[in-house]
Amino acid sequence: MSSVAVHSENAGQTPRTPPGALWRSAWLLLAGIAILAVPTLVTLAQQLWSTEDGAHGPIVLATGLWLLYQSRNTINSVARPGNASIATAAFIISLIGYVMSRMTSMLGVECLALYAALLAVFYYHAGAAAMRKLWFPFIYLLFMMPMPETLILPLTHFLKLELSTIAVSLLSMLGFQVGQGGVIIYIDQYELLVEDACSGVNSLIGLSSIGIFYAYVHYHGKWRDSLPLLLGIAPIAVLSNFVRLLVMILVTHYYGDRVAQKYVHDVAAIILFSVAMGLFVCWDMLIQWARQGRAKS
Repeated sequence: MSSVAVHSENAGQTPRTPPGALWRSAWLLLAGIAILAVPTLVTLAQQLWSTEDGAHGPIVLATGLWLLYQSRNTINSVARPGNASIATAAFIISLIGYVMSRMTSMLGVECLALYAALLAVFYYHAGAAAMRKLWFPFIYLLFMMPMPETLILPLTHFLKLELSTIAVSLLSMLGFQVGQGGVIIYIDQYELLVEDACSGVNSLIGLSSIGIFYAYVHYHGKWRDSLPLLLGIAPIAVLSNFVRLLVMILVTHYYGDRVAQKYVHDVAAIILFSVAMGLFVCWDMLIQWARQGRAKS
C-alpha cells in the first residue's frame, strides 16, 4: 500500500533527472555549441581579453566555470527537464541571432546570443529550479563579455574630464606648473592625453567582477553582509585610476615623457590593479573591524 501511495503522490510531478544523466543526455548538443563557441572565444581573446579593457575576461571565465563545477551536486539534486517548446524557441532565436551577429561582426550581440543558446540547452535538461539555484554564476559570467558602448562611452568621457580637472587642481595647489585643455594635461613642455583607460570605467568593470566574486565566496552568498564591501568597489576603482594618472603626470615632470610612456605606462595596469586590490582588502578589513567593534559593545 505504501508503494502505491507514493506512486500516486508523485504521479503528477515531472521525474527528477538522475545524477549524471543531465550531462550524458546533453553531451552531443553541448559539443555542437562548443564548436560554435570556439570562434567567439578566439575573437574575444584577440579583440578584448588581450587589451587592458578586457583583461579580466579570462579570470571571469575560469572562476565562473569553477562556480558551476562546485554547484554540480546542487544541479543534480533539483534538475528536472524544462518545457521543450520554450527551450526550443529560445535556442532557435539565439542561434539566428548568433549567425546574424557573426556575419555583421557585432561581437557583443554574438556573445549574448551564444550565451542565450547555452542557457536554453541548460534549461531544457535541468529546468527552471536549477537555473534559479545558479543565478549568480549565470549573471557573473556576463562580465567576460564586451559592455555596450552606448553606456561606456559617455561615462568614460565624463570621468576622464573630472579626473583630469581634479589632478590639475591638486598639482597646481602643490606648486606644479600644470594646465589642462579638455582631456589634455600640460606639464612643463609636455602634453599628456588622458586615454580611456585612465577614466576608471574599465577598471570599474574589472574590479566589480573580481569584487563581486570575492564577496560571494567570502560571505557565502549573503548579500546583506557583503553590501558594504560591494559599495566600495566604484570609489576604489576611480581612486585607483586617479593615483595612476598622478603617477604618470609626476613621472613625466621629473623624468620626461620618454620614461613615462616607455616604462611607466607599460606597467600602469599592474600599478592600477595592485592599488585597487590593496584598497579593496583594506576596505574589507575595516568593515570586519567595525563589525567586531559593534559586536563587543
